[in-house]
Amino acid sequence: MTKTGLLIGYYAGSDAARQAFNELRRRGCKRTAWVTKGAAGDVQVGDPFLRRRMIGLAVAFILFGTLGTAAALLFLGSGPLSGRWTSALIPAMACGAAGAVLSVAWLRRSRFGIERELIDNHARWLMPGETVLIVRAPVHKLRTPMTALLETGETPPPLFILHPRREYPAQEPGQDEQGSAEVPSKGALGLAEEARRLAAGHRLLPKPPRNPELLRRLERSHLWTHQACQDLAEAAPLLQNAPPAAEWLLDNEYVLESTARDVRMSLPWKYLRQLPILAGDPGSGLPRVYELARELTARAGLRLDEENILAFVEAYQSEAVLSTGELWALPQMLRMALIESIGRLAGRMLTELREQELAGLWANRLIASNRRDPSRLFSILAELAEAHPQPSPNFAAQLLDSLYDESATLAPVKGWMERTFQRSPSELAMLVKNRQTQDQISIGNAFTSLRQLALLDWKHCFERLSRVEQRLREDPAGVYPRMAFATRDRYRRAVEELGRGSGLEESRVAQHAVELAAQAGADSAAQVSPSSDRATPDSAAMDDRAAHVGTYLIGELRGRLARLVGCRETLRFRALHGATRHHTAVYFGGL
Repeated sequence: MTKTGLLIGYYAGSDAARQAFNELRRRGCKRTAWVTKGAAGDVQVGDPFLRRRMIGLAVAFILFGTLGTAAALLFLGSGPLSGRWTSALIPAMACGAAGAVLSVAWLRRSRFGIERELIDNHARWLMPGETVLIVRAPVHKLRTPMTALLETGETPPPLFILHPRREYPAQEPGQDEQGSAEVPSKGALGLAEEARRLAAGHRLLPKPPRNPELLRRLERSHLWTHQACQDLAEAAPLLQNAPPAAEWLLDNEYVLESTARDVRMSLPWKYLRQLPILAGDPGSGLPRVYELARELTARAGLRLDEENILAFVEAYQSEAVLSTGELWALPQMLRMALIESIGRLAGRMLTELREQELAGLWANRLIASNRRDPSRLFSILAELAEAHPQPSPNFAAQLLDSLYDESATLAPVKGWMERTFQRSPSELAMLVKNRQTQDQISIGNAFTSLRQLALLDWKHCFERLSRVEQRLREDPAGVYPRMAFATRDRYRRAVEELGRGSGLEESRVAQHAVELAAQAGADSAAQVSPSSDRATPDSAAMDDRAAHVGTYLIGELRGRLARLVGCRETLRFRALHGATRHHTAVYFGGL
């Protein structure tokens, strides 16, 4: 269920509040309640939920009882009607009671009313003679009641809109509550050191589990960020001031949508299940290349380009070599890490928006208590301290700013804040300002990086990073470096298959292929002398092919390489290879 927000309005009298309540009910706002505190401190509550539940209970009892009666009469068959009615009475009452219980379970306050705890809290915070109106609805539907409350009466009441508390679904260890991106403290040399440290600490599972957690993680991050964008987009229509970084997010939401779609298409489950999986924290159970991408993204301050990507991966591979599949998956993993970082930043924006309204609400209560009943100021301040035992710097700065012109109220609040944070109000304001500036820089870097990754020629980067590519370019025949990219990629896929079947590193498999080709070239040169007869064309051609790595990867001598590395070919490969070798028999047999 979509989480709902709150609209809270305070009225100096009960008549205007009840008039507004009736107007909201007329406009279809069902989850509404009002609380009034009399001059003597007596509290009256207008909560239509109880009446709605009683009506629902009665309707369910009658409906289920009627159905039970009809079923019992059909089951009893023919006979005197009076006797059948008497026998059907017990099933009817039982069905009616079951319907009533179901209606009570279904009609819950969390879905159709205002929570009792919320009503009790606002009753305590009211001053004598005041009335509070509480409306609960999805955030995008709060415009209607807000407009109605602003239009009713001559003087609009103070209104506060509280967004629902949302938590990011993929919180990482070592991050704060809102998941801020780590700001880099070192340059390229520091990135290289972090990459080597990361590689030294990674341990892999011998048999990767079939766990689609990464795809579910991406989907959760994407849906959560989309919801955050919707909530932030409603800030302006609801007359709220969204955090400065929200503009970046709202203007570039389409980039997130297209990126998430591309990542899902580029990382199918069949591909992901072949990637090496980490065995220990952090990142346990997730692909190693994902953890690498997440660390690079955080250490680079969400600012990625070709230079720092290549430097980080090269330093990582000086300790642990990445597979071909991992290198091809790296750009998508970087995009995924950026999406998650943007989601965490969006979470902080939502929290700041909520804390801004909470600070305004508490400032209103403190000011009202000081003006109407100064003796209650410290009791309201105690309620505030109990509701927010560990306030955030943003909440504290907003509250102090809202009380700037109320010196009598500001003094005790300032003392509480100074004791809590051990900082002056100016230091708190500077801390919040710096945090917001850093958020703007981080989210700008993230979207810039997403665009840079979309323009990056990863084929070129892959061949610079791949240890398999570097080994195969040592082809003794000198043919491999002159091949087209698609052909080279076919050779690399063959190395990947042999490495997967043998358990060896792919670079070792490529090295064995190069050594076999070099040995064949040396043997061919030793057998040929100036005095010997000229070799036959077929034998000369075979000698040339044997000196080329492709003969051992996709050619007729692949079996020799497979036996050398201890690879058992897959059933699919053996079937296709057999069909190719005996193509005539397969063709005529098919006829």
